[in-house]
This record gives sequence, structure tokens and C-alpha cells, in this order.
Amino acid sequence: MLLLGAGPVGLELAGEVQAAWPGKQVTVVDPADDSLSGSYSDEFRAELRAQLDALGVELVLGMSLVDEPPSDPGESKTFTVRTTSGDEVTADVWFRCYGVVPVSDFLVGDLAGARRSSGHVEVDARLRLPGRENVFAVGDVTAIPETKTAKAAGLHAEVVAANIAASVRGDGEPRAYEPAPPSISLPLGPRGGASYAPDQGVLGAAVTSQLKGSHLRLEAYATLLGVA
Repeated sequence: MLLLGAGPVGLELAGEVQAAWPGKQVTVVDPADDSLSGSYSDEFRAELRAQLDALGVELVLGMSLVDEPPSDPGESKTFTVRTTSGDEVTADVWFRCYGVVPVSDFLVGDLAGARRSSGHVEVDARLRLPGRENVFAVGDVTAIPETKTAKAAGLHAEVVAANIAASVRGDGEPRAYEPAPPSISLPLGPRGGASYAPDQGVLGAAVTSQLKGSHLRLEAYATLLGVA
């Protein structure tokens, strides 16, 4: 299996594949010199690399493919591709794990002016579109310079919900959103992975499994949504 992109999506998928099919050859290719973008510590990246190496996942970093594979992503078809260093990679299926483009082309008229060429939407400190008192944006679509995570989207939602409630009531001070320092919980299968937060440092496989790996925080979301 070939995964293009050594960000959170590519690494997490590599861990899930190895958990489901131990021993399957998984190669991750990325033109960056190291895995993951963002201001994470070298210790965190080293922990992930060590676990991926133990799982048998091959990281091919600092290079890209000369040409995309001849098959579609997810299509079962054996192929061989060449990297920019001249090495060959043979796989039976590949997945594109980079280049996420937010869906915002539904914005028309005056709202379309908030869209960047990347598809992200400009917002002010209160997460409103520029010049719009009652139009908000949350989640990955925002142009806020931060790592796009479910946690960040949840914090956006809290700010917007509070601001909408204050507007309806006609009282209260509107809230502003401040991006938190980069933090992440990245499982590598149900029993592996690593987590990082500036105030806690690096947390290993056992803690990451408890936080996310074994149940993907289903209990937390069930409580949030009021699901029995």
C-alpha cells in the first residue's frame, strides 16, 4: 500500500492498516523532510517515527513521485512508481492523504467575497465573515492559521454559539476566538500512537489509546450530543 502524505491523515491510516492487516507493506511518501506540519516538538515526531518503524511502516521523506500512480486512489491494482530520488515503489493500492480543499463554493453574492483562492473563508476575531454581523464560519473552512482539528472546530462552535445567544438576547459581551497552541492526539491503530500539547509534552501509546485510539472519543461525543 502506498500513502501519499505524511500528515495526520496518512500516518493514522498507516497505523489502522497495520492494526487490521499486520505485516502488510505500507509506504508513506512526502516531499517534506519530516512527518507532520505544525509546531510540534522533535521528541513527538521521534516517538511517532519509532512506533511506525516498529509497525513496519516505511517513511520515504524529502521526495515525491515523478508521476502519480496509473490507477485511481483506492483502486486495487498493482503498479510501480518512481520517486524523485530514482527509487521505485511497488504497491497494490494507493491513497491521497494531502491537499484537502474546503467546500465553500456554495457561497455566492456578497458572501463569495470572503473566499480565498484556497477555498478557505476569511473571518474576524468573533468568527464572522468580514462586514457581516450575523454570518459566522467554523471548522476547517476558516482561514485561521492553525491546525485544522476537531478540537479547534469545537472551540469555534462554542464561541459562535455564545455570540449568537448574546445577539438574540441583546446583552452580554461578544466573545473572541484565540487559536490555542498546537496540540494533537494521533492514534496509530487502537493501541498505538502519540499525543502532544505544549503544557504536557509528549504522551505515548498507552495514554493516546485511552484518549482516542480504542474508541475514537465516542463517549465524549455521545455525551455532547445527548445520545444514550
